[in-house]
Amino acid sequence: MLPMRTSPPFRADHVGSLLRPDNLLAAREDLAAGRITAGQLREIEDEAIAAVVAMQRDVGLQSATDGEFRRASWHMDFIYQIGGVGKAPGNLAVKVHTPGGGIEFTPAGKLVFKYASRVLKQHEELKLQLSEMRAAVKAPSLTVGGSYSPSMALLPSLLARYRKSHPHIEVKLTTGKKDELERALRNSEIDVAIVNNPRPSRCLIVEPYANEPLVAFVSETHPLARKKTITPDDLVRFPLVIRVSNGAHGTTEQILNDLRNNRVRFEIAMRCDSPQAVKEAVRRNVGVGILFKTVVEADIRRGEFKKINLFGLELAGKTCIVYHKYKTLTPRAQKFLDILREQRTKRSRA
Repeated sequence: MLPMRTSPPFRADHVGSLLRPDNLLAAREDLAAGRITAGQLREIEDEAIAAVVAMQRDVGLQSATDGEFRRASWHMDFIYQIGGVGKAPGNLAVKVHTPGGGIEFTPAGKLVFKYASRVLKQHEELKLQLSEMRAAVKAPSLTVGGSYSPSMALLPSLLARYRKSHPHIEVKLTTGKKDELERALRNSEIDVAIVNNPRPSRCLIVEPYANEPLVAFVSETHPLARKKTITPDDLVRFPLVIRVSNGAHGTTEQILNDLRNNRVRFEIAMRCDSPQAVKEAVRRNVGVGILFKTVVEADIRRGEFKKINLFGLELAGKTCIVYHKYKTLTPRAQKFLDILREQRTKRSRA
């Protein structure tokens, strides 16, 4: 069960209309009979509302309602304010004839009959839809999320290994930004995720997986590709091409802070939404790219880019396993989590 929020916005805890206490119902009858005034009814309503708000506070609800104690019904008080609409005298009765004889409904009985008929109809519709859903039940599935780097270099091989031992499980890999993955985890749209530099969260468990090195690189035709030694002044002359920032805890901001902490002056030519966009900008000599090594090392091996050494500065980001703190993992998700932990142990020993 998720903990209650202590600050707005609060989730809906209950429906606003509560049962009226007997003394309030009696007061409404006294007003209709002329035994008390509207002001006296107002005082009784105030006392009843104060009591029901205190009751909601005592049971731990984070939001409170007046119980609609000033209204006789949830809709008629509004309708009576419309021009040309007024109360009919007395009670309207409806007679229903059955094989056993006639039945006369009071206004309340008529209302109950109306809603009961509606509920029965919805019950039949629900039975039909559930039977259709059962007929279309899909195979069990596992949904794994990943930031761009682990989705390209890590998760495909681990998911292939998982599929070999669980061929009946349908596997889905979702790649996205950190905030998108964390939101999907909170909403149970993803079972487990590998995220770069995740933010602290009260409802998510974050386990360290590995430190991932980042590399600086340029195109083969870039002037820095021919230099053996890169100096801090070169970053002033040739600006950076980096990923879009994803908050203070993001990898991009970590890179920039590392450069500032080493008293390196730099300019930013372009911020890109994806690693592919960074590589394309570098390919067109827009500037010096910085990405996780696993994302760009294959392109470097093919000769498309040249890795450059930023005057001995080592850059790295953290990759973490993330899953929901308060929702039990399915057995199939737990199996994949075991594979991730096993792989983490192998990497740490290598």
